[in-house]
Amino acid sequence: MDRQNVKELIPFVPKNEASNVVSVDNVHRIHDANDPALLYNSLVAAKQTVRISANSKLTALGKQMDFLIKEANKVVEKAKRDEQLHNVPCNLRKIVGNVYYLYEKDTGSKFFSMLSPADWGEQAAKFLYVGAYRLEADHGFTCLEGDDAAEDTQEENDRFRQMVNRITY
Repeated sequence: MDRQNVKELIPFVPKNEASNVVSVDNVHRIHDANDPALLYNSLVAAKQTVRISANSKLTALGKQMDFLIKEANKVVEKAKRDEQLHNVPCNLRKIVGNVYYLYEKDTGSKFFSMLSPADWGEQAAKFLYVGAYRLEADHGFTCLEGDDAAEDTQEENDRFRQMVNRITY
């Protein structure tokens, strides 16, 4: 690469003797003002660094977006499940903090009861026990026993780990 072509690629400050804002002659401590190849290499390195930095930031944002999309899907699925559970017949007013036991009849219909399988005694054999759910302050349900229990416990553990990770440095 010859000197003339390299000089065309570098955005030099035009020489203007009237304004001495930048003096090409007095910056020899940083680089040789008469070596356009050195200036060009410096310019290329700066552009590459900017691109690499932008790429790594965009990659991090992409990972955060993927995480947020997964979290949003979990929230929607839990809301659907909670709405379905609120539609299950229950002949009493649900109170936050109480545990409700979900049963299924032979007909396939489900119902909530405040009686656990142990409380039912011998009559428990009449119904299929599905699980125990605690009504939370946000009127969502947390499964304590049953098919959804492992998933709810895992979500609570994940939330706890995320809190701890935010606190630690």
